[in-house]
Amino acid sequence: MDGNLTQSPSAATNDQPRPLPLGGWLRVAALNVYLAPLIMLILLFRSYRLFITPGIFEVLSDRSLPTYDPLILPMIFLEVASQIALFYGWFYAGMLFSRRSIRLPRWVDLLAVSTLLFDCLELLLQTQLRSPTGHATPFEVRRSLFAICTSAIWIIYFTTSQRVKRTFVRHP
Repeated sequence: MDGNLTQSPSAATNDQPRPLPLGGWLRVAALNVYLAPLIMLILLFRSYRLFITPGIFEVLSDRSLPTYDPLILPMIFLEVASQIALFYGWFYAGMLFSRRSIRLPRWVDLLAVSTLLFDCLELLLQTQLRSPTGHATPFEVRRSLFAICTSAIWIIYFTTSQRVKRTFVRHP
């Protein structure tokens, strides 16, 4: 599937092996790495457009309203800060990917774990804010299961794949 993973003896120049071309599942990984920052930026602006409307923070922090919850504002700030950090993390991953840097596999693993932790924390906070029983909606559960599955797949792939080891060989 991945084709020939061996390199010719003349492939090494300047003590650095020549990286393999993209192939196999790395093409899917490339789409993920390059599209993730763009998708995150679009979702960030679409999701948080409401919070830049005038007077929204006064409404959310008004203790006299029956819908007031002291966790709402910290959760919003945590979510925005996390999304911005993940945006820059995936943007940096795109730079590492295009350079075929040896740092990319660990960086993708770190981002996958960070995304998973962020998603689980968000699910916990959202269920506590919306429901006195603390139950998640089916959509939230599916989204968290999707995050768990995709994180597990990419972590295993970037950690064990011979193609990844032979493609990302350049030192910074």
